[in-house]
Amino acid sequence: MGKKRKTYSQEFKLMVVEDYLSGKSGGITKIAKKYDIPKDYMVTRWTRAYKEFGIDGLKENRGKTGISKCRPRKNNLSAEEKILRLEAENAYLRKIVEHRENILKKKK
Repeated sequence: MGKKRKTYSQEFKLMVVEDYLSGKSGGITKIAKKYDIPKDYMVTRWTRAYKEFGIDGLKENRGKTGISKCRPRKNNLSAEEKILRLEAENAYLRKIVEHRENILKKKK
């Protein structure tokens, strides 16, 4: 059986990040040791997420799927949008074929 990873609460992560950002406790390595965090890069990752997304960046996201974690679906396109997408795809493929034909002509 695999090793179970430890999860940290949002409040704990916020406490660690605020301690690090205050600069009173030292650098990342000292903060990680102070709070018994096995990998100091976790503090870096939490700090980056906090700076970018605020407190919501510290929420647990493992195992969650949703709009923010997945590629947007292409099924909800109207008929006109589908036609435009297919026309653009065809034009792109024609350019690739044309480019390959030019390369083959140059080799002969």
